[in-house]
Amino acid sequence: MYLRRTNHIERSISSPEPEPVLDIDAVAGRIAKTQKKNGEIPWHSAGKTDPWDHVESAMGLSIGGYFKEARRAYAWIKKMQHVILHCGGRLALLPDHQRR
Repeated sequence: MYLRRTNHIERSISSPEPEPVLDIDAVAGRIAKTQKKNGEIPWHSAGKTDPWDHVESAMGLSIGGYFKEARRAYAWIKKMQHVILHCGGRLALLPDHQRR
């Protein structure tokens, strides 16, 4: 797989044959657009949020250079930590319109 950045830096990750290019800037931008103002990152704009995917998305923001957004994401997960631990780590928050 090849990773592509806006500054045209490409790195091959041990692949004998060329594979599709992953546009990190586009992926990180999409994550940033999906993120809510409070830092929460759901699966999609009307989707649920779970801790595992949230943290993976926050890491994606960091890799893409969206450091302010990544900090908001980590602050949100820290704030929600007590809820996550209370649920045994199996928390999946419903979309806003389904929360009461």
